Amino acid sequence: MSAVAAMGGFIGSKRSIEVLTGNLLMLMVMALVFSSVAFMVKKTSDNYSLAKERELVDGISAYLRSKVSEAWGVGADEVPLTLPELAGSAKYTIESDPSGNYLIVKTPRSRYKIRSGGIVISKGSIDNIQPHSIGIRDGRVVIDPPPLTEIVQPLDGSVFNGPFNVSYRTSSSTTEHRIYLDGTMVANSSTTLDGFRIDPSAGPTYLADGQHILRVVGRSLYGEGEDFVRFVIDRSPPQVELKISQIMTGELIVSVTQIRTTGEKVEIYIHVSDNKGMPVRELDVSNFYIYNSGDEFLQGGRFALSVSAVDSESRVDPRSYVIAQEAKGVVDLTRSRETIWDSKNYNGTVTFWAVASDIAGNAQASPNATRTPVSRPIDVGPPDRKSDLSVIFCNDVSGSMEWVMWKDELPKPGEESRLDFMKPAVKSFIDRMYPEDEAAICSFTTNYDTGLVEIVLRADFTATDPAGKAALAATVDSLVTRDGTPLYDALYQSVLWVRERSKYRVVVALTDGKDLNYATGQPYSTRTWEEVVDLAVLEGIPIYCVGLGEEDRVDVAVLNAISQQTHGRFYLAPTPEKLQEAYDQIAGELLCGYKLEYRTGYLVAGGERVTLVVYDKQNRSGMLELVLPAPEPEEGG
Repeated sequence: MSAVAAMGGFIGSKRSIEVLTGNLLMLMVMALVFSSVAFMVKKTSDNYSLAKERELVDGISAYLRSKVSEAWGVGADEVPLTLPELAGSAKYTIESDPSGNYLIVKTPRSRYKIRSGGIVISKGSIDNIQPHSIGIRDGRVVIDPPPLTEIVQPLDGSVFNGPFNVSYRTSSSTTEHRIYLDGTMVANSSTTLDGFRIDPSAGPTYLADGQHILRVVGRSLYGEGEDFVRFVIDRSPPQVELKISQIMTGELIVSVTQIRTTGEKVEIYIHVSDNKGMPVRELDVSNFYIYNSGDEFLQGGRFALSVSAVDSESRVDPRSYVIAQEAKGVVDLTRSRETIWDSKNYNGTVTFWAVASDIAGNAQASPNATRTPVSRPIDVGPPDRKSDLSVIFCNDVSGSMEWVMWKDELPKPGEESRLDFMKPAVKSFIDRMYPEDEAAICSFTTNYDTGLVEIVLRADFTATDPAGKAALAATVDSLVTRDGTPLYDALYQSVLWVRERSKYRVVVALTDGKDLNYATGQPYSTRTWEEVVDLAVLEGIPIYCVGLGEEDRVDVAVLNAISQQTHGRFYLAPTPEKLQEAYDQIAGELLCGYKLEYRTGYLVAGGERVTLVVYDKQNRSGMLELVLPAPEPEEGG
């Protein structure tokens, strides 16, 4: 080969290399361009997918919030939950953040946090390719919650004496149902056991009397839910007792002024007052009971009946109390725990019993109780002359009545004297008297200047109608004091004045001292207190004495003897309050007269004991044992 040829070949080869190199460079540039474009396209696609994921995560958050709102709005047990798909991601999971404040959405590309809104994931995590549910448990929203189980019947605290059914409700996701009694399973099923019957007297649900626990459990793929109640089995009836007791309050004071008997007929003249001395008026035949013997008395009058019931396992039903009474084949029922039975108009045996039941329905009757009352017809009316009073007020106006109440000295300005306290007490008595009554005002003292006893009838017997009361009150207000205390002569003269009256005659006397002249050591009176008693007893006139002052300043022994022996009352009044109380009690005893008339059923010989019982409209009561006097001769006999 020649050199020219060889060079030409080299030159040709060089050009080829240059061309090849240029082409390679061009390819490299083009490859780089294509690679950059492809990278840019891929990056743009990835950014778009991530943006779409973020957008859908926001959608998931909004979706969950709407489901939570739906669940709370309807108080739902379970609400279906179908998670939306994420673009470019066939599967993602949601799990709880350890802090509990967030839910974490995990995709193949990334992880996202969304606020939990109180949602709890019960399985650790959930995915979007399975159906789920959302429910409310203990105030929180739970994804895939365990079954919610609630016992409807029996209610907590129920009591049974026989078989009963169990009713409950549980979530639709429940796949297993179980019932337990006191921790022992008695039923198990893959389907509902609602309506399961428990027979406490037979196996396998036999139960002794007492308290028990019923538990119902529902189980699903997501866990267990349960509820329990306590209930009582009670087959034993309560113990029932009927208590029957005679009403005897002792709040009424019954006093007798006269008893007359003729053959089988008895007339009793009485006064009735309460324990505060107030007269008890407007009583009629329904308020008086007469019994010939102590046995009769115990069987009659008015009785309080009450039921007591005790149950060992459950409480007694307060609506179940019944009190029954049977007389002559007729039964009366009172649906009450307490009642009052009046023996008036009953003669013969009356039987009583009570019935009560517990809340389980076990009923029991008490043993019978009987009474055999005797009800005698009684005529009640005004006690003829005994309901109309003739009262003479015998008032001490000696010098000491001008002194203050608690010491022997004249009152200071603004202080009241003993006389000032006596006047309203006497006037209050007069004001309570009836128009058919009458009163007189007497004052007594000794005139030291003349040495004479001054016993004056300041106001003669005056009917106690409104005009008479005003006149008598004016007389009382006009009384003034002077010197000594001729008490016995004043009482003797007062008996003489009142004995001529035709009504029920009474002397009411007040003194603040003793019938004694301290200068001579002799009484002011010419009469003795024994002579006063003899005359009053002879005339049948009771004397009520009020001693105004302390016990050592008043002749308590003498005043008490005069009152007791004439069938009156003595009252010591050391204070103004006690003074008013004394006059109230005397008025209460005297201003409430009744005449009772009945037949004994036998000829009265005298000396027989009878019992008188009185009830007022409020069932206050009083009793008095009487001795019947020898009979008076029959008219025309």
